[in-house]
Amino acid sequence: MTYRTRWRRVAIGAAVLVAVQAAIVLVYTSRGGDRRQPAPPRFPVEPVAGGAAVDAFVLEREDGTSWKLDALEGRPVVVHFWATWCRPCRDELPTLLAQRDRIRLAGAQLVLLSVDDEWDEIRTFFDGEVPAEVSRAVDGDYRQVTTGVLPETLVVDPGGELTKRVLGARDWGSASAASFLDSLERSDDR
Repeated sequence: MTYRTRWRRVAIGAAVLVAVQAAIVLVYTSRGGDRRQPAPPRFPVEPVAGGAAVDAFVLEREDGTSWKLDALEGRPVVVHFWATWCRPCRDELPTLLAQRDRIRLAGAQLVLLSVDDEWDEIRTFFDGEVPAEVSRAVDGDYRQVTTGVLPETLVVDPGGELTKRVLGARDWGSASAASFLDSLERSDDR
């Protein structure tokens, strides 16, 4: 075997090796070979300074009885403002309703507060089966603690003070939302 033939074989072998390695890398990355996942984005929660009391406004249950949030004092409360006419609210609400057991397990209470004018609209939205967590705002006092953006979610600490706010529609089924909901029991410690 001549010197030239030997180098030709080495060059061909090297080229084949490079091609095989490139193919392996291509297959590996196209199948999601890099399993490192980025950390899920933090759930966008705004702290609320000043701890405004939220027990002043009147709520109404489907049966027409009135109540106030101070009836839930002693545990955290997630108060979600929504409306049947609000498209982002309609899209988001099922993901929050699906988390009601997680919220309860965290030691908190869920209140879905509709700002609709009539119960008929709410009943129609739920096909006549309104969840027990749904109440309706019967006066405008709730506007003192909200931004007016729908949907909006407030977290009230066990002492009845507003501590956190989530503005806009969110995916309540996401990993970052689950982490946030699981932390509700400790929300008064932060």
